Amino acid sequence: VGPVSNHVSGAQLIDGLSLDSPAAIEAYARDRAQTHAGQVRAADRLVGFCLLIRDKVLTDIGLFDERFGLGNFEDDDYGRRAMAAGYGLRIADASFVYHFGHRTFHALAFTTDDFDALLAENAAKYAEKWDLALDETGYPQTRALYLHGQAIALREAGDREGALAAFVAALKAYPH
Repeated sequence: VGPVSNHVSGAQLIDGLSLDSPAAIEAYARDRAQTHAGQVRAADRLVGFCLLIRDKVLTDIGLFDERFGLGNFEDDDYGRRAMAAGYGLRIADASFVYHFGHRTFHALAFTTDDFDALLAENAAKYAEKWDLALDETGYPQTRALYLHGQAIALREAGDREGALAAFVAALKAYPH
């Protein structure tokens, strides 16, 4: 089970959500919990920044596949393995988690090029493991989301030129 969020790819995303303070985040989460109480929907993919996993699932299918290292596609792989074992994936619409996005990678001093290389490498590993074409992996969307986050951070830091370049790169990565 995964929450909805402001900074994820796929069905968990609340698109266009802008919260500018801890108080606004808390108020939004409280309101959402009330207005969406009990609402759960099926998903074919969950982003691994925040997951609730039953002990039985861990016992039956194991932990995250370590071939994916620091991250990117370990969550996609885990969800696919869970579904293959007969478990379902669900999004809890009443559960909102504000996600700052890629903080682990920032703390490790990953540059955009470092992150992009890891993302591409793990997308290829995932595609090979599950016999998929690269564009079936979600890689273009994930890369675009990362670049979009970089653009916002650059804009907030006052680097308008860098922000524009990152926005253009995000649109080229996934123009849909």
